[in-house]
Amino acid sequence: MGKSIVLVEDLVSAHKVGQVTTCMPLFGVQVQTVHYHVLLNDKGPVILWLDDDQKGRSIMHKAMGIQAVLNRPVTALTTTKDPKLLSLNEIKEIIQ
Repeated sequence: MGKSIVLVEDLVSAHKVGQVTTCMPLFGVQVQTVHYHVLLNDKGPVILWLDDDQKGRSIMHKAMGIQAVLNRPVTALTTTKDPKLLSLNEIKEIIQ
C-alpha cells in the first residue's frame, strides 16, 4: 500500500482509493473519534479528500482541525468527480 492515509466521504470511494493507498471512509464529511484512533496510531501523511461542494474554507477548516489533533500536516483536496468515478491511475496522480 501507499504511504499516505486518505480520508474520503463514502465506502465505495474508500474501496477504490484503497487499491492505491490506505484509505478510510468518513461516512460523511466529519472525522469521528474512531477515525482519530486509527490516525493517531499511523504516522504517515494524511490526505482529506472531499467532494467539490466542500472546497474552500470548509475543507481547510476541517483539515486544520485534524492537523491540530494529530500534530502533523494534513493535505486537503477536492475534485469535481468522486474518487469512485476515477481510474486508479487518476487517483495515483491526484494523491502524489
